[in-house]
Amino acid sequence: QDIILDAADGDIFFKVNGTTIGTFTNSSDDFVIQSNVSDKDIIFKGNDDGSTITALTLDMSAAGAATFGSTITASGRVIIDDTTEATTTTDGSLQTDGGLSVVKSAVIGDDLDLLSNEAVFKIGSDQPFTLTHSNANNTIMATANHRLAFGDTGEYISGDGTDLKIVSSGDVDITGDTD
Repeated sequence: QDIILDAADGDIFFKVNGTTIGTFTNSSDDFVIQSNVSDKDIIFKGNDDGSTITALTLDMSAAGAATFGSTITASGRVIIDDTTEATTTTDGSLQTDGGLSVVKSAVIGDDLDLLSNEAVFKIGSDQPFTLTHSNANNTIMATANHRLAFGDTGEYISGDGTDLKIVSSGDVDITGDTD
């Protein structure tokens, strides 16, 4: 049999010893679920293979900050409208404690900062070209035996760790002050 809650005024109250702890409300045909006790959370729990799990916690002491028990999947775009500037690995509008995987292109509107010492910028998968930060003499090192090309693949700089090559199908101009 069904249980039907039909409140003529649009509110269903949940009380403990006379204190309202939660409310279901019809507000202009919007279904509102409200935690009525100050700074108390709304917690969604479930059964995962015989174990009780917390699927979602809405933290009312933090303006409703949501903590999910596992993966968040969206079939559309995830839009973050916060404009907090990132200055470390623990701030900014979007922060993750793990790696970040992106299948399609990533478009960066401002700076891309690699903040760890010995950070690696890697391009390609079969024969990756890498640039690695080295603390020695504030240096960035390219992968040995790979080429940094200019204009086309026939104009490049490469090195094997011992010898440096500057290759051009035309002139190589080196301009500088002789002082």
